[in-house]
Amino acid sequence: MRIMRPLVLLALFVLFVGGLWEGIQKTDLLKLKTIQIVGAGPATETRLRKNITINPGDSLWEKSVEKQAEVASLDPWVEKAQVRRVFPSTIVIEVKERIPFAVINESNGKFKYLDMSNTIIDKAEPEKIGPYPILVGHELRTNTSLRAEALDILKALPEEGLMSRHDVSDLRFDEEHGFQMRLAKSGILIDIGKENIPLHIDRARRVVQYLDQHSVNASRVDSDYAKKVLVKVRKGR
Repeated sequence: MRIMRPLVLLALFVLFVGGLWEGIQKTDLLKLKTIQIVGAGPATETRLRKNITINPGDSLWEKSVEKQAEVASLDPWVEKAQVRRVFPSTIVIEVKERIPFAVINESNGKFKYLDMSNTIIDKAEPEKIGPYPILVGHELRTNTSLRAEALDILKALPEEGLMSRHDVSDLRFDEEHGFQMRLAKSGILIDIGKENIPLHIDRARRVVQYLDQHSVNASRVDSDYAKKVLVKVRKGR
């Protein structure tokens, strides 16, 4: 009898807790009321709210937060997503959004954003691509490794000033000339080549600065040489 009494009390306690939990679940106490999305822009937040599979009024505990993070991560603009419950009635979705770094010119004349990690994000409207360098050509569209090299070239440039990242109109690659970039401000085409790229970029930058200081109207700067840089000057300087 002494052994049975604790067992009976334990069983009654389990039944009590189970009944209490069932009763709570039938109330609004543990129903989801708020979904907070942190770190996402308005457009991304709108898509996430449409795509996640949990909604206000659902049980806070029945659906997996890992599943919601997985769904959020499927959005092309989301680099990383974490979801957590906040007692008693909130879900928080924390998002790290991808940031456009360049634009790829598609074969059909359309454009797509590209981030610094070489991930193609989403389509880019032509009227919104002005601030970004454009990667042009079949090679950079299809060859991931070559595209990564192109991004490394852009990353090595300063953000502002002559021959800066913001001054690059487009960057391309072909087997004959290697990498070539065109500057937006001056229209100069710069041959960088395939090897010793940091050295060639540094030489080209110095030449571009010299041309600007002396108001020389050049059309092309070829730095793809071992010991010299060739400059083609436009007629009528």
